[in-house]
This record gives sequence, structure tokens and C-alpha cells, in this order.
Amino acid sequence: TGGPSNGSTRHTVRLEHLQPGSEYSVKVIPVSQTLRGTPAQVKFATTGGGGGGGGGGSMTIVVAVAVSVLVAMAIAAGLLGLYSLMKQAAIEQTKSFSTEDGLASGNREKNRYINILPFDNNRVKLSGDNDYINASYVSEDATASSAPFIACQGPKPATVSDHWRMIWEQMVPVTVMLTTCVEKGRTKCEQYWPDSEGESLELDCGLTVTLLSAENCGSYIVRKLRLMPNTDNKTTDGRASGMDTELLQYMEWEDHAVPNLDNLAEFLGRVHRSQRNGGGGRIVLHCSAGVGRTGTFIALDLLARRLQDCQERQEVSVYETVLQLRRCRVDMVQTKHQYAFIYKFLLNFVQKKQRISAFNDSLTDESSNDPVYVRATSATTAAGRDNEAFDATNEA
Repeated sequence: TGGPSNGSTRHTVRLEHLQPGSEYSVKVIPVSQTLRGTPAQVKFATTGGGGGGGGGGSMTIVVAVAVSVLVAMAIAAGLLGLYSLMKQAAIEQTKSFSTEDGLASGNREKNRYINILPFDNNRVKLSGDNDYINASYVSEDATASSAPFIACQGPKPATVSDHWRMIWEQMVPVTVMLTTCVEKGRTKCEQYWPDSEGESLELDCGLTVTLLSAENCGSYIVRKLRLMPNTDNKTTDGRASGMDTELLQYMEWEDHAVPNLDNLAEFLGRVHRSQRNGGGGRIVLHCSAGVGRTGTFIALDLLARRLQDCQERQEVSVYETVLQLRRCRVDMVQTKHQYAFIYKFLLNFVQKKQRISAFNDSLTDESSNDPVYVRATSATTAAGRDNEAFDATNEA
């Protein structure tokens, strides 16, 4: 679950007779030649029964075991080693993917970063002849038609109209913005919405966007907007009726860094709620380049949903999930500390959302700089702070 499935040996261990309200230890000894490392031990505690037989209590235990093994394997193998393996695998698997459309005449200047281009095979195409936008369909099976996400760059001044065209044509209920417009004096994204409630912005694509409301929720802002065809009805698809959409902007995640766990979890929940209220549909996500923070957020969303579903025998693999994201768009989850943060978020998710008690003596949520909540006790010293993985979140 923590590492690659191809080219390595997989072992299935069946854990039986686990009891509610008990403590257990999981020890993982890597045997794969590509994942050799120091054995790791993680302790966990199961909560109370939760009612009769194989109900919610037993499934909670399964989740506790699954996440504990996931983290133990990650520690034993070395998070940085796993990240390097994933990067190399992604390069090999996408080396034949072309990005020629993004480099074509007339399209090059639409890219915010010349090294971050969508793959031609799954790029989002706008209607009409001028169809290029730096945006990619993102799915778990590389099928664009069923992709639940669109990852894109933050709009530039010349691409604001294209960005709104994409939202209109894809009928997007929610856009997730994971950057501020300016960070440390550098422009990361053009402001593409009106400043004040009731104010409108007329676009050259035949649309007008109006800010209906803006709600400051602390770590994020919720903007409700309405898209309407201009009076001369020159929209690209001829639709006459308008649509409402939401822009959820997270304010506390600097480029190449990692955010506060609880605030991001709250934000993720708000995104899900807005998507449901909007009738479902694809979510558009962007930061500046649309790969680092955007890829990390999509990975967290996918993995948290799997843990929430808690299906028996369902695999939860950070490695495979991020690798699949990189098959959809280059450099998704851009840094090793973002990769390590995914493990940390999953532990926090299980503890808080699945009501698993703290992983006693091995795991703590007091160490905010650790990629996984592991305290260097006598049981975990071999896989504790001497492991290079613990330095990951302190870099950049």
C-alpha cells in the first residue's frame, strides 16, 4: 500500500481476532529490493465496539490497521526513497506523451510556466478553433470522459476569458483555488473575478461574470458567482440561460509548502458540500502552475474518499495514487514534503473522521513538522527521527 505494486513482491497478511478498546503493534520489514530499509514499528489503538458484531466498530479497526501498516511501510522504506521511485516511474511511463499543442504558435504565450504543459492526449479543449488552455483532465483511470477533476494553471491576464469559457462549457459547479494572487511579491495568478458584490466583469468570449457574494471563512473565502451570456448572445455554444458557480479560495498554503492539517480538512469538507449542492459535476482546481498544491489536494481528496468508504480489501496507496496523477499531468505533487504531507493528512483524517484514538506511544499530533506522527520511543527509534524522511517537511 505504501509503495509500488509493479516489480515488487506483495504479501497479504490477514489480521484476525482484533478487539475494540485494545492496543496493537504493527512491524513491517521491507523485503523488496527496491524498498529495502530499516524495519518499522507502529502502535495503534482501536476504539470501542460501536455495536454488534461486524458493524461499524469492526470496520473502524480495519481502517486503523490499514493506515498503521501504510505509515509503517512508508517509514521503513523511506518516504524520500518512495518519492524518488515514483518520480522515476512517472518519467518512464509518460516519456512518450507529447506536449506539442502547448508549444504551438499562438499557444506558447498562454502558458504561465514553459515547463508545465498539458499532455496532448488528455488536455481540455475549448470549443471552436482556438481550443487551447493549459488544463488537464485528471482521473483514476486516465479516461478523460469520466474525469472528476480538471487541473489547470492560474489564469494569466490574457487567459482569464479562456478560463471562464472552460468553466461555462464544462458546467463546473465549484472551482478550487489554492493560491493567493501574489505571494512574497511574485504574481502567482491573475485575479479573474470582480472585486465587489454586485460588480460584473464582461468577457470577450461572450460571457459576463457577476460576484453575488463573498464569505470570509478564516482560512478560505467562498465566492458565489453567476455566469450569463452577454446581451448579444455571442457565447461559444449558443446557450442563453446563465449558471451559478462557486469559487473556493484557500488562503494559507504557500507555494512548495504544506498547510495546516485541520484547516485544510475543513476546507476539503466545504468543497465536497459545495459540489453536492451544485449537483455534482467536475471540479476545476488550480494553484499557480496547477501541479504542486493542486496535485496534493486531488491526492488527498481521492485517498480520503477511499478511507471514508472503508470497503473491505480496498487498497489505499499513496504511491500509486500520485503516480496516476502524474500520468494525467506533469509534476503533480511537486515536492517531497508535499508527498510526505499526504501521509500526515491521512493519519489526521483517520484519527478525527473515523474516531480512531491516537496511535499511543508511536503517533502524536503535536509534532507539526513531521511527515508522519511518529515519536522516537524505544519501540520506534530505528525508524524515528534518524530517518531522512523526517527532514522532508523542513525543506524548500
